[in-house]
Amino acid sequence: MLENILISSKNSIKSHYIIFIFFGVFMIGNTVFNADTSSDGNEISNNNNNSNNAFAQTSEFRQDIGGKYTNPKYGIIEFEIPVDWFATESMNGDNGIVLTMIPGTTEEFFTRLNTLPDNETLPILNLVVQDKIDLRERQLSSSMSGSSSSFSSECTELISNSTSTINGKLFQISTMKCSMADKEPIAESIDFGHHEITKSYKYDSPTTMYILQLVLSSDYSSNKMIIESYLSKFEPVIDNAIQTLRIN
Repeated sequence: MLENILISSKNSIKSHYIIFIFFGVFMIGNTVFNADTSSDGNEISNNNNNSNNAFAQTSEFRQDIGGKYTNPKYGIIEFEIPVDWFATESMNGDNGIVLTMIPGTTEEFFTRLNTLPDNETLPILNLVVQDKIDLRERQLSSSMSGSSSSFSSECTELISNSTSTINGKLFQISTMKCSMADKEPIAESIDFGHHEITKSYKYDSPTTMYILQLVLSSDYSSNKMIIESYLSKFEPVIDNAIQTLRIN
């Protein structure tokens, strides 16, 4: 089931990459929105003059959010965005949310991406809230229509799966290396195949999946390659971040 979410997210990244819209899982990328209350009227925290409340009543998604993040509508009581990282909100189906985090603001990220030194990569963190009924409906709709992912993938475990209880919740932990290729190239010489290393923490409630995932992708690497040694450099970011996640 987690693999289905990841393939869907890459399809979204692919389409938005073509038209140069800010990337993310099911990303729509809008302007920053500042307010003093969350969508349910609760007070929220502020950091670097950015409002970190849940979706505003205007339903605009916010970009370059820093510091403490709360979104009780989707079960996120509290989460600390890593220091010097910034996040963008986006919808995930009808009843979910994705918080995509990058090291630096959007402008800083793409500036660095264009000037990366050799053997460097830029990491991405995704905090995904996935409604299970919504996911099943999308999977059923996809199977009935006969549609399938435009990617073929091969994944291997880098570390054996494990579990850990964090803030009272039992998380499944997985670390994978995947290679993905276009089944049908969009056009001559255009290929969105790539390699990824991911580490994920996943908690299942009866109705919802909560996933915090570190993504190291060849798409955001200077040499278009991802090697396993990159993981040790960025693994502390997700291991520390998951300790701050409190969910219903």
